[in-house]
Amino acid sequence: MKKTILAMLAASVCVAAMAAPVKGDKAQLHFLETTDVHGSFFPIDFISGKAIDGSMARVSAYVNDLRKAAPDGVVLLDNGDILQGRPLSYYYNYVATDKENVAASVINYMQYDAQSFGNHDVEPGHAVYDKWTSEVACPSLGANILDSRTGLPYAMPYTIVNR
Repeated sequence: MKKTILAMLAASVCVAAMAAPVKGDKAQLHFLETTDVHGSFFPIDFISGKAIDGSMARVSAYVNDLRKAAPDGVVLLDNGDILQGRPLSYYYNYVATDKENVAASVINYMQYDAQSFGNHDVEPGHAVYDKWTSEVACPSLGANILDSRTGLPYAMPYTIVNR
Protein backbone atom coordinates (compact mmCIF):
# COMPACT_ATOMS: atom_id res chain seq x y z
CA MET A 1 0.00 0.00 0.00
CA LYS A 2 2.80 2.38 0.96
CA LYS A 3 4.65 1.63 -2.33
CA THR A 4 1.46 2.28 -4.35
CA ILE A 5 0.94 5.68 -2.74
CA LEU A 6 4.61 6.57 -3.24
CA ALA A 7 4.43 5.52 -6.92
CA MET A 8 1.26 7.59 -7.43
CA LEU A 9 2.90 10.61 -5.78
CA ALA A 10 6.01 10.24 -7.96
CA ALA A 11 3.87 9.95 -11.10
CA SER A 12 1.90 13.06 -10.11
CA VAL A 13 5.10 15.06 -9.62
CA CYS A 14 6.39 13.94 -13.03
CA VAL A 15 3.15 14.89 -14.76
CA ALA A 16 3.08 18.28 -13.01
CA ALA A 17 6.67 18.97 -14.05
CA MET A 18 5.86 18.22 -17.69
CA ALA A 19 2.87 20.57 -17.58
CA ALA A 20 4.85 23.51 -16.20
CA PRO A 21 5.34 26.29 -18.74
CA VAL A 22 8.80 26.95 -20.08
CA LYS A 23 10.18 30.23 -18.76
CA GLY A 24 9.83 32.96 -21.35
CA ASP A 25 6.93 31.40 -23.25
CA LYS A 26 4.02 33.79 -23.50
CA ALA A 27 0.57 33.46 -24.92
CA GLN A 28 -1.92 36.22 -25.47
CA LEU A 29 -5.57 35.25 -25.66
CA HIS A 30 -8.44 37.47 -26.70
CA PHE A 31 -11.77 36.42 -25.25
CA LEU A 32 -14.58 37.89 -27.32
CA GLU A 33 -18.17 37.46 -26.21
CA THR A 34 -21.46 38.39 -27.77
CA THR A 35 -24.77 38.44 -25.98
CA ASP A 36 -28.32 39.63 -26.56
CA VAL A 37 -27.89 39.69 -30.34
CA HIS A 38 -31.68 39.31 -30.70
CA GLY A 39 -31.48 38.59 -34.41
CA SER A 40 -29.34 41.61 -35.38
CA PHE A 41 -27.32 39.69 -37.93
CA PHE A 42 -27.08 42.20 -40.77
CA PRO A 43 -26.51 46.00 -40.71
CA ILE A 44 -29.91 46.75 -42.22
CA ASP A 45 -33.52 46.77 -41.10
CA PHE A 46 -35.19 44.64 -43.77
CA ILE A 47 -38.60 46.25 -43.20
CA SER A 48 -37.54 49.90 -43.42
CA GLY A 49 -34.50 49.30 -45.63
CA LYS A 50 -32.45 51.59 -43.38
CA ALA A 51 -29.04 50.90 -41.92
CA ILE A 52 -28.79 49.99 -38.25
CA ASP A 53 -25.89 50.71 -35.91
CA GLY A 54 -24.99 47.26 -34.62
CA SER A 55 -24.97 43.86 -36.23
CA MET A 56 -23.17 40.55 -36.28
CA ALA A 57 -21.79 41.48 -39.71
CA ARG A 58 -19.81 44.25 -38.04
CA VAL A 59 -18.74 41.98 -35.20
CA SER A 60 -17.61 39.42 -37.78
CA ALA A 61 -15.36 41.98 -39.47
CA TYR A 62 -13.74 42.80 -36.12
CA VAL A 63 -13.29 39.12 -35.23
CA ASN A 64 -11.70 38.41 -38.63
CA ASP A 65 -9.22 41.28 -38.20
CA LEU A 66 -8.28 40.05 -34.73
CA ARG A 67 -7.87 36.47 -35.97
CA LYS A 68 -5.51 37.68 -38.70
CA ALA A 69 -3.37 39.42 -36.07
CA ALA A 70 -3.54 36.52 -33.57
CA PRO A 71 -4.48 33.32 -35.46
CA ASP A 72 -4.45 31.05 -32.39
CA GLY A 73 -5.28 33.68 -29.82
CA VAL A 74 -9.02 34.32 -30.22
CA VAL A 75 -11.73 32.55 -28.23
CA LEU A 76 -15.21 33.50 -29.46
CA LEU A 77 -18.23 32.84 -27.23
CA ASP A 78 -21.93 33.71 -27.30
CA ASN A 79 -23.92 34.15 -24.09
CA GLY A 80 -27.36 33.62 -25.57
CA ASP A 81 -30.49 35.47 -26.64
CA ILE A 82 -29.69 35.14 -30.33
CA LEU A 83 -32.74 33.20 -31.60
CA GLN A 84 -35.39 35.90 -31.67
CA GLY A 85 -35.89 39.65 -31.96
CA ARG A 86 -35.98 40.51 -35.67
CA PRO A 87 -38.32 39.44 -38.47
CA LEU A 88 -35.54 37.38 -40.10
CA SER A 89 -35.23 35.30 -36.92
CA TYR A 90 -38.96 34.65 -36.79
CA TYR A 91 -38.94 33.66 -40.46
CA TYR A 92 -36.32 30.96 -39.85
CA ASN A 93 -37.86 29.92 -36.52
CA TYR A 94 -41.41 29.41 -37.82
CA VAL A 95 -41.62 29.61 -41.65
CA ALA A 96 -38.41 28.28 -43.24
CA THR A 97 -38.08 25.43 -40.77
CA ASP A 98 -36.70 23.16 -43.50
CA LYS A 99 -33.64 25.43 -43.84
CA GLU A 100 -30.73 25.87 -41.43
CA ASN A 101 -31.67 28.47 -38.82
CA VAL A 102 -30.03 31.80 -39.62
CA ALA A 103 -28.68 31.98 -36.05
CA ALA A 104 -26.89 28.66 -36.58
CA SER A 105 -25.56 29.84 -39.94
CA VAL A 106 -24.09 32.96 -38.33
CA ILE A 107 -22.57 31.05 -35.39
CA ASN A 108 -21.02 28.54 -37.82
CA TYR A 109 -19.80 31.17 -40.29
CA MET A 110 -18.08 33.12 -37.53
CA GLN A 111 -16.58 29.90 -36.09
CA TYR A 112 -17.69 30.35 -32.50
CA ASP A 113 -15.91 28.21 -29.94
CA ALA A 114 -19.02 27.78 -27.76
CA GLN A 115 -22.45 29.23 -27.17
CA SER A 116 -24.85 29.21 -24.26
CA PHE A 117 -28.59 29.56 -23.89
CA GLY A 118 -30.39 32.73 -22.93
CA ASN A 119 -33.93 32.93 -21.65
CA HIS A 120 -35.15 34.20 -25.03
CA ASP A 121 -33.58 31.23 -26.82
CA VAL A 122 -35.95 28.80 -25.14
CA GLU A 123 -39.08 30.94 -25.65
CA PRO A 124 -39.62 29.78 -29.27
CA GLY A 125 -40.04 26.23 -27.94
CA HIS A 126 -38.29 22.89 -28.17
CA ALA A 127 -38.79 22.48 -31.91
CA VAL A 128 -36.84 25.68 -32.62
CA TYR A 129 -34.01 25.43 -30.12
CA ASP A 130 -33.57 21.67 -30.52
CA LYS A 131 -33.09 22.22 -34.26
CA TRP A 132 -30.77 25.20 -33.68
CA THR A 133 -28.51 23.31 -31.26
CA SER A 134 -28.26 20.40 -33.70
CA GLU A 135 -27.18 22.78 -36.49
CA VAL A 136 -24.36 24.64 -34.76
CA ALA A 137 -20.83 23.29 -35.04
CA CYS A 138 -19.71 24.52 -31.62
CA PRO A 139 -20.76 23.18 -28.22
CA SER A 140 -24.00 24.52 -26.73
CA LEU A 141 -23.49 25.04 -23.01
CA GLY A 142 -25.94 25.22 -20.15
CA ALA A 143 -24.91 23.97 -16.72
CA ASN A 144 -28.33 24.64 -15.19
CA ILE A 145 -30.64 23.40 -17.96
CA LEU A 146 -32.44 20.09 -17.53
CA ASP A 147 -34.51 18.30 -20.15
CA SER A 148 -38.01 18.32 -18.66
CA ARG A 149 -38.83 15.06 -20.43
CA THR A 150 -35.90 13.06 -19.06
CA GLY A 151 -34.58 15.04 -16.09
CA LEU A 152 -31.08 14.80 -17.61
CA PRO A 153 -28.86 17.76 -18.51
CA TYR A 154 -30.02 19.32 -21.79
CA ALA A 155 -26.59 20.71 -22.67
CA MET A 156 -22.96 20.28 -21.78
CA PRO A 157 -22.03 22.15 -18.59
CA TYR A 158 -18.63 23.25 -19.96
CA THR A 159 -16.16 22.77 -22.77
CA ILE A 160 -12.41 23.02 -23.12
CA VAL A 161 -11.08 25.20 -25.93
CA ASN A 162 -7.58 24.24 -27.00
CA ARG A 163 -5.30 26.82 -28.55
